[in-house]
Amino acid sequence: FNLHFRNPFGSSQVLTIMYLSPLTREAGQRDMDNNNKRIGYPMSGDKENENGKVLVPSIFHAPTKEHYHIATGFVQCLITRVGKNVYHFAFQIDGTEAVSMIGHKLKSSRTSNYHLFDALRGGMDAKLSKKSGHYIGKLRRDKDKRVGCYTLYNASREKQELAAFVYDIPAIIQQVKEGQPPRRMQAVIPKSTVSTNVGSGEAMGIETSQVTIKQSNPLFDHANTNRLIEHLHNGTWKHQKLLAVQTKPPKFHEGMHCAISLSAACVYISFHFLHHADAPSLDLIPRKPGQYRLNFSGRVLTPSVKNMQLESEQGEILLQFGKVDDQRFHLDYKAPFTAFSAFGAALCQFDL
Repeated sequence: FNLHFRNPFGSSQVLTIMYLSPLTREAGQRDMDNNNKRIGYPMSGDKENENGKVLVPSIFHAPTKEHYHIATGFVQCLITRVGKNVYHFAFQIDGTEAVSMIGHKLKSSRTSNYHLFDALRGGMDAKLSKKSGHYIGKLRRDKDKRVGCYTLYNASREKQELAAFVYDIPAIIQQVKEGQPPRRMQAVIPKSTVSTNVGSGEAMGIETSQVTIKQSNPLFDHANTNRLIEHLHNGTWKHQKLLAVQTKPPKFHEGMHCAISLSAACVYISFHFLHHADAPSLDLIPRKPGQYRLNFSGRVLTPSVKNMQLESEQGEILLQFGKVDDQRFHLDYKAPFTAFSAFGAALCQFDL
């Protein structure tokens, strides 16, 4: 109906008010959901398809059991290396691999700096810039080159820390004498749920780049001296709402052959070297040739130093990452990891 009124300046204005019945609104929402499903957006509401299965977990929310693959018990994802400095993140659900996030390594930074973008909001052809409107955070390496410390930030002005990753980098002389050992990494992530402030895109299931911690905590303030990395080093993460994980030590198998099956896959091929007493001072001979192995349940099929599994203190595997071919890598995770923090862990592996 139309509502006629006169404004303070004397001119007449007409305000049109429309009422949508519940049936009309439901029909409109169904049309929107069908369009979102066609172009790869997450569904609105409870995000379920016709079979009652949840399609896509939120980028910033920890997944629930409804998101896990029945066979593996993880949220299954694919990381694709596009060129030298661009990486695509896609959920592997119901045979689809729609890209949800894009990671871009900046060339001009003094330390490694990856900017992350929401591909569902900006599209695949959008400019990868912080001012483009779909920037959601960054992964930044600390300036100290003696250790591999990375911090994952969201897009807020306060630079809230959502995860930290610390690598144990052996000395070069140790690598020469003993060979390249498996990478050892520790990570710390908040146990509290991370959520997004949804704006006008809520009806279409599009997440905005504004990220907040549900419970206000100065721990995630970049200006606070107690950063996530410091809590990890000091062991004080146990007194905070944090969870620390570390790489699962692979088992070493002697021998040159590595059988890849559905139950186990080679993880690392690493030769151990030992200085020979009878040889010249610069000669090194191999000792115990073999491979380090982890069980990925068929998700990882190619040996690589990038392959890893992160486990809790109780021994539960919460994240695994490994090589499929030269450009594709599988990334699987479960709560309390989010897609955002899992992507950050994977990008660290590409940087070393």
